[in-house]
Amino acid sequence: EQRIALFRGDNAEGIKQIKDNSIDTIIIDPNYGLNSKKIDFTEWLESILLNDDYVRGGEGFGGNKWDADLPRLTHFDDLFSSLKPGGFMACFANARRDHYVKTAIERVGFDLKEPINWLRTNGTFARAAKGQKKYGESNLRIINEPIVIAQKPLEKGLSPLENFKKYGTGFFNSKEVLAPNGSPT
Repeated sequence: EQRIALFRGDNAEGIKQIKDNSIDTIIIDPNYGLNSKKIDFTEWLESILLNDDYVRGGEGFGGNKWDADLPRLTHFDDLFSSLKPGGFMACFANARRDHYVKTAIERVGFDLKEPINWLRTNGTFARAAKGQKKYGESNLRIINEPIVIAQKPLEKGLSPLENFKKYGTGFFNSKEVLAPNGSPT
């Protein structure tokens, strides 16, 4: 029996209601920490080493307070606890901040896998052509949004196949993933 449950809301609060080792996969698009206040790298690193959250406060992108800080280490710890052994997490990140996200994810115990790079544009070709005529340049630009792929380690002492039989996790089914042209990856 396959069962899919989707939850909508503040995942930092909602994940606390989920029991440990109960989720197969997490897909999360957390705050990016795009803030006018510069990150103090030394303070951030100290907080990571002390298993503490680094909070700058202030306003994030577009004046949003929820987007002002980097994802909290304690939140990644809650996500880690909720995943079954061998479960995967796909975490969207900002290309200028993904190293902070990767470090926090690895710090709580995840194994990092090869990332997915989502390349997209910020406009249409029609807008770009119009922009070239008006301003002499294109307003079309490529945006790279990295998706950090992480896996909770398998249960100690279990092979990948034994872990899969016990939890239904541990393998990534890439045959079901299609490239933009519709062909398998």
